[in-house]
Amino acid sequence: CRRAIGPCWGFNPKTMKWIYTALVRPTITYAAMTWINGLYKQQNLAKLKSVQRLANILITGALPSSPGEPLNMITNMNPIDLCIEEEAALGLLRLKSNNQWINEPMTNQKGNLTTHTKLCKKLLNGVTFAEREQDQQTSTLNLDTSFDTEIPVLTDYTEPVSDENTIMCYTDGSMMDDKVGAGVYIPDLIEDGLPTEKSYHIGEHSTVFQAETFAVQQAAKLLRDKGTKKKKVPTATLR
Repeated sequence: CRRAIGPCWGFNPKTMKWIYTALVRPTITYAAMTWINGLYKQQNLAKLKSVQRLANILITGALPSSPGEPLNMITNMNPIDLCIEEEAALGLLRLKSNNQWINEPMTNQKGNLTTHTKLCKKLLNGVTFAEREQDQQTSTLNLDTSFDTEIPVLTDYTEPVSDENTIMCYTDGSMMDDKVGAGVYIPDLIEDGLPTEKSYHIGEHSTVFQAETFAVQQAAKLLRDKGTKKKKVPTATLR
């Protein structure tokens, strides 16, 4: 890497920062949740800081003797130890939201080594939404789908025609005063003599995009639960 860049030649700073943040740093922080206890050994932390300091020198063209912390400020990068702690905390949050987190059955009784599960839990202390239900889902591959999805480009879009083979769905997601909600209206799906109309409150930490996708998901679930088959289902997100 030193041969590919110099103070006045080679990759520009933007490209070098992208190489570090998109390729090098994710490799360093990979599976941080399992080895987080090693971060708190000074010799390990010193080596990690030296890697980021070298990256900052290559990005800025600074002198080899430049200190690391000011370079972090110049390149607008968090210290490497904070990045590792962030990845560990996110890993724990992801596993807990998918009900895949298993506490260690035994506690180490010798030495001063703290188990990684305790350290990860400590990182989430004080995070108010950590114990709330999350919308993260485990990725699955399902090749046996009973439907086809069509997303036409805007120029090919035509107004759907309401007929016996079509069920119109109207969905919406919105945010007001930091509260996020979603709604579904299906006029052709009758419940107790009335068109199906549902509203959902999805918390204070969701985005409008999450609300929009959640509404479409709920509309599909309502149709599936009613045994809808062999129908065209256009969805229209209200604006």
